[in-house]
Amino acid sequence: MSDWTYGGLHPYTAGVRNALIDRGEVAAHTGEPWDEATLLAIAGGLGVGCVLWEFERHKTTFLTLGFRKDWHYPRRFLEPLCDRLGAQVEWLETQSETAAVRHLDACLARGHTPLAWVDAWHLPWHFLGDAAEGCISHVVRIRGKVGRAYGIDDLAALDFELDEARLAAARARIPSFKHRLMVITEVGECDVVAALDAGLRAQVVHLSSDSESFGLAALSRWAGRMRDPRHPRGWGRIFEHGTGLFGTLASLYGAIELAGEPGQGSLRGLYADALEECALLLRRPMLQDVALMYRELSWMWQDLGKAALPEDVAALHAARQLLDARHAAVRERGGDALAQASEIDGTLRSHARQLDVEFPLTQDEREDFLAELAGRVDELADAEHDAHAALARAMA
Repeated sequence: MSDWTYGGLHPYTAGVRNALIDRGEVAAHTGEPWDEATLLAIAGGLGVGCVLWEFERHKTTFLTLGFRKDWHYPRRFLEPLCDRLGAQVEWLETQSETAAVRHLDACLARGHTPLAWVDAWHLPWHFLGDAAEGCISHVVRIRGKVGRAYGIDDLAALDFELDEARLAAARARIPSFKHRLMVITEVGECDVVAALDAGLRAQVVHLSSDSESFGLAALSRWAGRMRDPRHPRGWGRIFEHGTGLFGTLASLYGAIELAGEPGQGSLRGLYADALEECALLLRRPMLQDVALMYRELSWMWQDLGKAALPEDVAALHAARQLLDARHAAVRERGGDALAQASEIDGTLRSHARQLDVEFPLTQDEREDFLAELAGRVDELADAEHDAHAALARAMA
């Protein structure tokens, strides 16, 4: 199956793009395959979210960051995208594992490459600890089946393979999207100017929300909790002795630096690419300036990610290098790199256990370190508000 298309920056836009390419669909305004930047803008663009998970039984923590509009409700992101593209979509959900397998195999037999919702813990190339089981939703594109194994497209340059039992378990684990498939069955004409205009206007409305969980206000709340050692949910209290802090810092770094291509996890650079295109197509030159603001935001998010595992703290920087090496192996070679990546992961886990026992900063140093990170988040919050306001003016 060497002719299939793989890879991408973001699982939802990459999944749709690759499914469209495999169908032979192209964008009417370019005559070229759809790109993720355009799809991101059409779908409604960016979002913000921050959730710190505490796993008492496993004595560990994990930070989830959301960067896409409706990051916590992916169907709300995908449905407008497909509608604006003129794509007809079939949603398949069932409580029956037997019916779920039948749905999937029937889709593949018809030549479709469906998006499948899974529990990321069941995907061995994600290298998630036991605490994450059933907690992290993910979407992959299933590109075919050979024997008793399915080919999986999951942001790497080559595909992965997952046997029937493991894929079935991954699809069944999280009840809110149990056995869900999304299949693009037909694609009609798309008025790309109208689609982009609608997507940008949806972005303006979405980021106007004052939600402290899913709007720009989430950044200020996050910074406050990182900085305030007295808040019951403050990081100073949660990580009073340093235990669990490394896992949180690693997940912060990973969300920004290791989602798709390095440095592209925040999606701000991708959105800047889209805005440059929109400035011409929508004849709104002010969007060029907005694109520059989101480009700068991309760099600021990257700086935050790197500051979480800084070069001047040797043990944290060593962990960052291991995370980078593991990610690069998998991204460049897909399933062929699992043995190499697993070896790196073993070294990383040993390193992480040591950091959990003895975090390499004193309590005073930790407080200063978290305050410095909080300051970066404050700056990001201001810049995000400015960029959103500029986008609103440009679309007025």
